[in-house]
Amino acid sequence: MKVFKGKRIVKGSAQLDTISAPCLLCPHSFSFLGDIDSHSGKIIRIDSPCKDMHISQQILAFTASKGSSSGCVILSSLAKEGKGPVAIITLQPADYNLVEGAILGEIPFLAEIDPQFFKEIQTGMQITIQGNTCTLLEKEQ
Repeated sequence: MKVFKGKRIVKGSAQLDTISAPCLLCPHSFSFLGDIDSHSGKIIRIDSPCKDMHISQQILAFTASKGSSSGCVILSSLAKEGKGPVAIITLQPADYNLVEGAILGEIPFLAEIDPQFFKEIQTGMQITIQGNTCTLLEKEQ
């Protein structure tokens, strides 16, 4: 197990203090407007190694958010339809539009994660977020 620290920006649902799920790693900047299908939660960005993967039931990790203020509406809508991520982790400081979407969708958000996290994590690894820490558990078989 490896533990990485970040800044908890959004706690998410008041009922959930700890989130455990597989990670979906997008090793680039990410936008909820343009990189994802707003109805299905499937990543549609052509040059993404995550293309055609769904974000639901995953902890979505990406370096930085990009794009438009409409991204918050897409994120919160996906969350309300059960097609959003269970949590978000970013390397860069939190984008206020993304924070708004996470608040509305009650999605835990951890920003400014230790950069070593992105060197250690792979898609499918089980991770746990609690407070301002993220723990890598094991790679999913």
